Amino acid sequence: MVIASIAADGKLVRLAERIARHGGVVHVTGLWGSAAPMVAAYLSEGAARVHLYVTAHLEQADEARDDIEFFRGNPCDLFPAWETLPGEGIASNEIEAERLRLCSGLAGMKAGVPKADPKRLICVPITALMQPVPSAETLRRNTLTLRAGGVPEGPRVRSPDDLLSWSVDRGFQKLEMVESPGDVARRGDIVDLFVAGENAPYRIQFDGELVESIRRFDVSSQRSIETLPEITVTATPVAVDEKADHAEFLEYLPEDAVIILDNPTQIQEMGQLLYSRLGNPEGLFDVSRVLKGFSRFTQVHLSEFGAAAAASEAVFDFGVTSVSRFEGEAHQAVGELAQLTRTHEVHVVCDNDGERQRLYDMLSEQDPQAAAAVHFSLGMLHRGFIWTATK
Repeated sequence: MVIASIAADGKLVRLAERIARHGGVVHVTGLWGSAAPMVAAYLSEGAARVHLYVTAHLEQADEARDDIEFFRGNPCDLFPAWETLPGEGIASNEIEAERLRLCSGLAGMKAGVPKADPKRLICVPITALMQPVPSAETLRRNTLTLRAGGVPEGPRVRSPDDLLSWSVDRGFQKLEMVESPGDVARRGDIVDLFVAGENAPYRIQFDGELVESIRRFDVSSQRSIETLPEITVTATPVAVDEKADHAEFLEYLPEDAVIILDNPTQIQEMGQLLYSRLGNPEGLFDVSRVLKGFSRFTQVHLSEFGAAAAASEAVFDFGVTSVSRFEGEAHQAVGELAQLTRTHEVHVVCDNDGERQRLYDMLSEQDPQAAAAVHFSLGMLHRGFIWTATK
């Protein structure tokens, strides 16, 4: 949860109300450090709308996800970009699986699937939005739902042989025993399927055309971990060469989605640079097309500096300042931290409990009163900041 004293800032409350009531573009300025992801966490927490947090660089998306997860206290999705050609590289299967998983989940939300998460926040670098995804129809043709006691839903799969063929046609490797993601094996009425992006394989047992049981099992021991009522497998499409099979990721977003742009100028410049470097590449969407697609949604533009040209009612400046890096010896840094407690409510985020205890002990030795005043949390926060309005 966002720090209570920051969440109580009236201007932040008014910002959330403005976005909930109106569409269009809202400018949020004066955000330094990890204040931008914190604002995104605040806006998305509890809102039954999809929020897409767009960054200029790959590592920015990773860091924003860490920060948002800290402030929200629950997981945040990352829509990854191909850093090489699709299908190449060590992480290829995982990237493909995660892109398909998010597309499938959003398609389910648009279709009104009850189990779809209505409070989703997705971090994404602009590169990932410029790369095509399978169209909704292509995705549907390559999605299979297996339910214990029922006939498989999706492409015609009515036997272990059918499931094996379906898997191999979509890039799974047939082995005697599954070992890693992307493997499939069959023994009689049983098919073992290790789906990319999963940490354990599935064991599907058939009884005629019906799925008798679905279990997740441990590769090394071959013992069942859990029994599942159903699973949905979205596999790599058989062919996505034709333009009709391709789509933009934005097409999967619900109409009421909110697009949050972390420094729109940098996002546009990075997209243009990538496109020009690759020499007008086929199969990659121009960044101008992606940016134009944002206009269908409510947008929140986050930046460090002001947006003087924007209408005043659509501009919220928070005047956040950055925190100076602690320099010199450790005891000097601890002294500076203690001094901050005289004028500000101080929160320190530590990677682990050992780190937290060590810092608390060092503070206690120098200034017991300051040690008692500091609020310690465990998690990941990449850059500090001062929320000036509430100190």
